[in-house]
Amino acid sequence: MIWQKCSGIRRSYLGGLGMKSFASGPLWFTGMLLSIWGGSMAIVFIGLQTWLLRNAGNAAQPASAIYVAIFNAAIGIGALAGGQIFAVVGLQNMVLLAACVIMCSIAFVSRLKSPGR
Repeated sequence: MIWQKCSGIRRSYLGGLGMKSFASGPLWFTGMLLSIWGGSMAIVFIGLQTWLLRNAGNAAQPASAIYVAIFNAAIGIGALAGGQIFAVVGLQNMVLLAACVIMCSIAFVSRLKSPGR
């Protein structure tokens, strides 16, 4: 009985995220996907800050402050823009828009050349 209530809650949350295909999956699988995603994002941001601090040299403290300010501004701007776009296009189209933005970002980054080339 309790499992059915928890399962229904989990399904509604996943359905609300636009991931209805994963809603019928087991709870451990959903938890594993969320853990992988969370760990991956943590690695990316820690890696960026480590790279910044190594390249800043003696100006590590001001560089870190600028990094944190830009990071927080990006979160705020993203939340504002995302909320406005969500109000216009709705949840299902928001997921598709996010996928397009990610694909464009991957294409852009893959075309970058390292400074040594």
